[in-house]
Amino acid sequence: MKSNLDYIKLDMDEMPLQPNGFLNILANITRTGVFTYFEKSPDGTIKIIRQLRDPEEVFAEKTLETLIGLPITENHPKELISPENANDFVVGMTSDRPKKILLPETQSDSEEYVQQLLTFFDKPTIEKIKNNDKRELSLGYECFLDEKPGVWNGVAYDYIQRDIKYNHLSLVDRARGGAACRVLIDGGDKEKVKQHVLCDGFSIVDENNEKEKPMKVILHDGKEYKVEEEVYNVFSKIQKDLDGHQAIVDDQKSKIDTLTAQCDDYKSQIEDGKKTEKDAEFNKAVQARVSLESKAKTILGDESSFKGKTDLEIKKEVIVKMRPEVKLDGLSEDYLNARYDVCVEDFKPNQKKDTQTIGDSIKDKTVVSDYKTARQKAWERDQELCNKPVLSK
Repeated sequence: MKSNLDYIKLDMDEMPLQPNGFLNILANITRTGVFTYFEKSPDGTIKIIRQLRDPEEVFAEKTLETLIGLPITENHPKELISPENANDFVVGMTSDRPKKILLPETQSDSEEYVQQLLTFFDKPTIEKIKNNDKRELSLGYECFLDEKPGVWNGVAYDYIQRDIKYNHLSLVDRARGGAACRVLIDGGDKEKVKQHVLCDGFSIVDENNEKEKPMKVILHDGKEYKVEEEVYNVFSKIQKDLDGHQAIVDDQKSKIDTLTAQCDDYKSQIEDGKKTEKDAEFNKAVQARVSLESKAKTILGDESSFKGKTDLEIKKEVIVKMRPEVKLDGLSEDYLNARYDVCVEDFKPNQKKDTQTIGDSIKDKTVVSDYKTARQKAWERDQELCNKPVLSK
């Protein structure tokens, strides 16, 4: 929570007292808008901090409730007012419910105000007000500063005051920079004078009560400039146009960011697709290799080792096993693949039982069968020749 002090100036020509001697003043004790504060760092540097009192915060029910019966002190105590120290500091109090008001159109102020009746019951304090020794009021309160810079009615601000809780209202000698406030006397029956406090935040009132020409405040390059209303209006229009162009730029940037995010997502999907495709190809290759080695072991035997051998080298071993008479030198890869496929299709799991050993070579059942058939035909041909008559010369 941040502790703030806001100031109001009392300048009254007439101060009718109540029958009991108390002094009642109807005052606009605060308003909406941008308030300027000064913060001193440990090295002595003075920093200007502008805080927005947003209507939603100023007129929040829980905030207004803290103004009811608010204690009034002379000067700001070094601590917050509490039941433990109230007897040492309190010289008056707010004595009705706060109300929201707007100033007359003649005041050229569009801000909303909080109006409340103040009652001073400490005699020395009342005398100081009557003698013009002290005429300024300062609100003391706590709030949370929400760092959200912006512009309010042409005035830049750095923070928004949130969760405002008033603690006291003090009568002080001289207020620091800020809203210039004074009590004005309405025209009409002087015996029934109405008094109120004006806190416009822009008007400058000199010590002779002569009101200078209202000035507006603009912010440029981090500095405040007081200018006439005509200049302020031109500056505000230019600023509004710039804000409109900036809004267009921000909108286009938002669209670009959206498209960029979509492109990045598509790229990610493509990369994921490529990775999936590579994984599928790898898995397919692994499965093909496992299938090849499994089939080759069935034909070549479990003791066979394929470590460090290519697929084509394994296929050649299978072909040689199944077709020993085949010469593989100079044959193309396509031929070897096709011949391997034929050998695998021809292989029968029990084929080993039908093989015979001739010397160091192993011939399959087909070779043996062809040999027997050829021998039988040769024997039959010889018998036929023996039975034919011999022709004499």
